[in-house]
Amino acid sequence: MTQSPAYFAHVRTRWITLLALLAMLMAGCAAVSLMDDTATLMKEGQALYEAKRFDEAIVKFRSVTVREPANWSAWLWTARAFIAKGGWADAIASARKAFETGPSPEVLQVFLQALFGGGTQALASGNFSDSIKYFSEFLKHNTADPAAWINVGKAYLGNQQFADALKALTSALGTAGVDRNEVIKTILGGGVQAFNQKDYSGAINLLREYVKQDNRNLQAYLTLAKSYWESGQRGGALDTFRDVLRINPTNPEALQFLKQML
Repeated sequence: MTQSPAYFAHVRTRWITLLALLAMLMAGCAAVSLMDDTATLMKEGQALYEAKRFDEAIVKFRSVTVREPANWSAWLWTARAFIAKGGWADAIASARKAFETGPSPEVLQVFLQALFGGGTQALASGNFSDSIKYFSEFLKHNTADPAAWINVGKAYLGNQQFADALKALTSALGTAGVDRNEVIKTILGGGVQAFNQKDYSGAINLLREYVKQDNRNLQAYLTLAKSYWESGQRGGALDTFRDVLRINPTNPEALQFLKQML
């Protein structure tokens, strides 16, 4: 018996519906499989991290981020693994990704740890520009850390940015729990450095701050007075040489300069 066109249309519609349902089922299975794979990779990576097999752990976590670029947890664990092995640049990049995709106190803590470690390493190796960059970003998120202010101040001194160094070091003095002796010693060292490099304006600013903190340091006053003298500020030099004589009335350098000035 010949089937009507309506019958064939009905059969075709049923087949299309079945194929669509099959496609949806397969897509759902694939999604579930992908989720299972991601969860497995994360667990394997975390187990490797706990076993201190950091390079292998990173491979697992990176497999997840390739599949899921917005997976902040995978970026976070990648950063932790790089921190553990001292790979600070990669740790910072991964932690930044984690913070961008899933900002939270936990993520911020790891991000700050990476920035501080990278800044410290850069400072120790004489890479002052990178140290400034990392500590400056750290301080955008946490202004209450005295060590970060001290370190960025030292990095600015290393980069001969004396005005910025002074701002950072005075900010350090305003934080709770700061080692004031370390800060004051750093300010003095910066003032002497600026003087030796003939940056007399920088030397004056740093040494003026220093003598506010310690008004009995004869050498600091002498260097400050000479900085005034070299910069042509005779009034400042005169007053500061008098401070030298207040501490030591027979200081020959101060007496010699005053003899020239009076």
